[in-house]
Amino acid sequence: MTETPKNPVLRLRVSCFSRVGPVRGQNQDNYYVNGQCNALSQPESDAAAKILTDKPRMLALFDGMGGETAGEMASLLAAQSAGTLEKQLRANMPAEELAQLLNRYHATFLDTLGERIFDPSAVCGTTCVGAVLDGQRMTVFWMGDSRLYLLRDGRLRQLTRDDSAAQKMIDRGEITEEAARKTSDWHRLTRFMGKYDAEFSLAPDLTLCPGDRLLFCSDGVTDVCTDDVLADILCRSIGNARNALLRIAERNAKDNTTVILADVEAILGSGWYSNIERRFNKWLQSK
Repeated sequence: MTETPKNPVLRLRVSCFSRVGPVRGQNQDNYYVNGQCNALSQPESDAAAKILTDKPRMLALFDGMGGETAGEMASLLAAQSAGTLEKQLRANMPAEELAQLLNRYHATFLDTLGERIFDPSAVCGTTCVGAVLDGQRMTVFWMGDSRLYLLRDGRLRQLTRDDSAAQKMIDRGEITEEAARKTSDWHRLTRFMGKYDAEFSLAPDLTLCPGDRLLFCSDGVTDVCTDDVLADILCRSIGNARNALLRIAERNAKDNTTVILADVEAILGSGWYSNIERRFNKWLQSK
C-alpha cells in the first residue's frame, strides 16, 4: 500500500452532468464546478475538471423551484454568484466565519433575485448543496433536499439531511422513508435559498482520504434510487458510475437531474508541490 504523504495536496477528478430528463420541459438545475456553470440553462450540460486543493476550492449543485423560468433563474443566479463566494474563501477558515460568508452569499442572492422576479407573491428559489475543500479538510453546507454522499471503503454515507416536511416526520418516527416518498411532503421544503429567514446548515468538518468518492445530486437521482442502489452504482469505476447515473437521468428520472462525481487522489506533499509550482511560474515569466 502506498502511504499518503504528510499534508498532501489532494486532486479531485470531477465529472459533472445536468439533464432536463424525460418529463420536464426545461432544466432548472445548475452546478458550480471549477468556475463553470450551465450558463445558458441548457437541457444538457457537461463539465469535467481536475481540481487541486492547494488553496480553498468549492463544488456546489442547485435545483431551482418556482415554475416557468423562475426556478431556472434562481439556480442560475446562485451558480453564477458561487464564483464570487469561492474567491472570498481563505485557508483554515473557522466554521463560524465560513457560516457568515455563506449567509452573506445568500443575502446577496436574495437581493439579486428580488430585482429579477417582479411578482412579490411568487415562491421562487433553489436548493443548494456544496462543499469547501481546503487541503484534506472538507466542510459541507446545504439548504433544501439536494444531497451529498461519501463512498469510503465501499460504504455509502449521506453527509446532508433533507430540509423537508417529510424528513421531519421521519425524524419524529411518524412515518418510514419508504412511505414518506409517496407523500406530497416528500418535496415540501422547509428551507431553501430564496426563503428570507433561512440559513445554511454546516456539517462537522470531514478529513478527506485518497480513494474517497463524492456524489452531489439533485432529486432526479434520489427520487428513483435508494441508498442501496446508489452504493452499488458508486462502487463501479467513475466512468461506469457516471454512465449508470446518466441512464437514470435520461430514462427514469421524474425531474431534472444534476450530478457531480468527484474522486479524491493524493498527488504530492504540499511543500514539494509548492516548490515545483514556484519554479514553473518563474520559468514561465522568463519566456
